[in-house]
Amino acid sequence: MGSTKKVLFVLFLIICAFGFSSCTLSENIACSTCQGTQKIICHTCDGQKSKSCYICYGRGFQTCLQCNGSGWRSCVACFGSGRRLQGGEYVTCYLCSGIGRFSCVSFYSCYNCINGKKTCSDCKGNGTISCPDCYKNFSN
Repeated sequence: MGSTKKVLFVLFLIICAFGFSSCTLSENIACSTCQGTQKIICHTCDGQKSKSCYICYGRGFQTCLQCNGSGWRSCVACFGSGRRLQGGEYVTCYLCSGIGRFSCVSFYSCYNCINGKKTCSDCKGNGTISCPDCYKNFSN
Protein backbone atom coordinates (compact mmCIF):
# COMPACT_ATOMS: atom_id res chain seq x y z
CA MET A 1 0.00 0.00 0.00
CA GLY A 2 1.41 3.39 -1.05
CA SER A 3 1.88 6.18 1.47
CA THR A 4 -1.03 8.21 0.07
CA LYS A 5 -3.37 5.24 0.34
CA LYS A 6 -2.19 4.59 3.91
CA VAL A 7 -2.94 8.19 4.90
CA LEU A 8 -6.38 8.00 3.30
CA PHE A 9 -7.08 4.70 5.03
CA VAL A 10 -6.08 6.15 8.42
CA LEU A 11 -8.29 9.19 7.79
CA PHE A 12 -11.10 6.83 6.89
CA LEU A 13 -10.71 4.96 10.19
CA ILE A 14 -10.61 8.23 12.17
CA ILE A 15 -13.78 9.49 10.47
CA CYS A 16 -15.55 6.18 11.12
CA ALA A 17 -14.42 6.22 14.75
CA PHE A 18 -16.30 9.49 15.27
CA GLY A 19 -19.55 7.86 14.20
CA PHE A 20 -20.09 9.04 10.64
CA SER A 21 -22.51 6.52 9.20
CA SER A 22 -21.61 6.97 5.54
CA CYS A 23 -18.22 5.24 5.80
CA THR A 24 -17.50 2.78 3.00
CA LEU A 25 -14.22 1.43 1.73
CA SER A 26 -15.31 1.64 -1.89
CA GLU A 27 -14.58 4.74 -3.92
CA ASN A 28 -17.39 7.29 -4.00
CA ILE A 29 -18.54 7.47 -7.60
CA ALA A 30 -21.26 9.99 -8.28
CA CYS A 31 -24.49 8.59 -9.69
CA SER A 32 -25.00 9.69 -13.28
CA THR A 33 -28.71 10.30 -12.67
CA CYS A 34 -28.47 12.57 -9.60
CA GLN A 35 -24.74 13.50 -9.62
CA GLY A 36 -24.41 12.13 -6.09
CA THR A 37 -27.17 14.21 -4.46
CA GLN A 38 -29.47 11.16 -4.11
CA LYS A 39 -32.37 13.43 -5.17
CA ILE A 40 -33.90 14.18 -8.56
CA ILE A 41 -36.52 16.72 -9.62
CA CYS A 42 -40.04 15.41 -9.18
CA HIS A 43 -41.51 14.53 -12.58
CA THR A 44 -45.10 15.03 -11.41
CA CYS A 45 -44.74 18.72 -10.46
CA ASP A 46 -41.47 19.48 -12.34
CA GLY A 47 -39.92 20.66 -9.08
CA GLN A 48 -42.63 23.29 -8.47
CA LYS A 49 -43.70 21.56 -5.19
CA SER A 50 -47.36 21.82 -6.15
CA LYS A 51 -49.58 21.14 -9.12
CA SER A 52 -52.79 22.58 -10.49
CA CYS A 53 -55.94 21.33 -8.84
CA TYR A 54 -57.83 18.86 -11.01
CA ILE A 55 -61.21 19.87 -9.59
CA CYS A 56 -61.10 23.63 -10.25
CA TYR A 57 -58.49 23.37 -13.05
CA GLY A 58 -56.10 25.65 -11.16
CA ARG A 59 -58.55 28.57 -10.87
CA GLY A 60 -59.02 28.29 -7.09
CA PHE A 61 -62.80 28.50 -7.36
CA GLN A 62 -65.64 26.41 -8.68
CA THR A 63 -68.67 27.43 -10.67
CA CYS A 64 -71.98 27.06 -8.86
CA LEU A 65 -73.86 24.10 -10.28
CA GLN A 66 -77.28 25.60 -9.53
CA CYS A 67 -76.82 28.80 -11.55
CA ASN A 68 -73.95 27.67 -13.79
CA GLY A 69 -72.08 30.85 -12.90
CA SER A 70 -74.81 33.27 -13.98
CA GLY A 71 -75.51 34.53 -10.46
CA TRP A 72 -79.22 33.73 -10.72
CA ARG A 73 -81.27 30.60 -10.18
CA SER A 74 -84.92 30.00 -11.00
CA CYS A 75 -87.54 29.97 -8.29
CA VAL A 76 -88.60 26.40 -7.49
CA ALA A 77 -92.15 27.41 -6.53
CA CYS A 78 -93.13 29.21 -9.76
CA PHE A 79 -90.47 27.73 -12.09
CA GLY A 80 -89.18 31.19 -12.93
CA SER A 81 -92.47 32.77 -14.04
CA GLY A 82 -93.04 34.89 -10.94
CA ARG A 83 -96.65 33.72 -10.76
CA ARG A 84 -98.23 30.53 -9.54
CA LEU A 85 -101.66 28.96 -9.63
CA GLN A 86 -103.48 29.19 -6.33
CA GLY A 87 -107.20 28.48 -5.90
CA GLY A 88 -107.84 28.51 -9.65
CA GLU A 89 -106.19 31.86 -10.37
CA TYR A 90 -102.66 33.11 -10.90
CA VAL A 91 -101.14 35.09 -8.06
CA THR A 92 -97.74 36.58 -7.34
CA CYS A 93 -95.35 33.90 -6.16
CA TYR A 94 -94.91 34.05 -2.40
CA LEU A 95 -91.39 32.64 -2.49
CA CYS A 96 -89.70 34.97 -4.99
CA SER A 97 -92.14 37.92 -4.66
CA GLY A 98 -92.90 37.77 -8.39
CA ILE A 99 -89.30 38.10 -9.59
CA GLY A 100 -89.04 34.46 -10.68
CA ARG A 101 -85.45 34.03 -9.61
CA PHE A 102 -83.02 34.31 -6.71
CA SER A 103 -79.52 35.64 -6.59
CA CYS A 104 -76.84 33.00 -6.23
CA VAL A 105 -73.18 32.93 -5.24
CA SER A 106 -72.04 32.12 -8.82
CA PHE A 107 -68.62 30.91 -7.68
CA TYR A 108 -67.22 29.51 -4.48
CA SER A 109 -63.78 28.56 -3.21
CA CYS A 110 -62.51 25.16 -4.22
CA TYR A 111 -62.62 22.68 -1.35
CA ASN A 112 -59.70 20.66 -2.72
CA CYS A 113 -56.92 23.26 -3.00
CA ILE A 114 -55.58 26.66 -2.00
CA ASN A 115 -55.61 29.28 -4.76
CA GLY A 116 -55.72 26.60 -7.44
CA LYS A 117 -52.61 24.76 -6.23
CA LYS A 118 -52.40 21.47 -4.41
CA THR A 119 -49.26 20.12 -2.75
CA CYS A 120 -47.68 17.47 -4.95
CA SER A 121 -48.49 14.05 -3.54
CA ASP A 122 -45.42 12.38 -5.06
CA CYS A 123 -42.72 14.65 -3.58
CA LYS A 124 -44.84 15.81 -0.58
CA GLY A 125 -44.11 19.45 -1.46
CA ASN A 126 -40.31 19.11 -1.56
CA GLY A 127 -39.92 19.41 -5.34
CA THR A 128 -37.53 16.45 -5.34
CA ILE A 129 -37.79 12.70 -4.91
CA SER A 130 -35.23 10.04 -4.03
CA CYS A 131 -33.05 8.99 -6.94
CA PRO A 132 -34.40 5.66 -8.20
CA ASP A 133 -30.95 4.53 -9.40
CA CYS A 134 -29.32 5.20 -6.02
CA TYR A 135 -32.20 3.46 -4.25
CA LYS A 136 -31.95 0.48 -6.60
CA ASN A 137 -28.17 0.19 -6.03
CA PHE A 138 -28.53 0.65 -2.26
CA SER A 139 -31.23 -2.00 -1.92
CA ASN A 140 -29.18 -4.66 -3.75
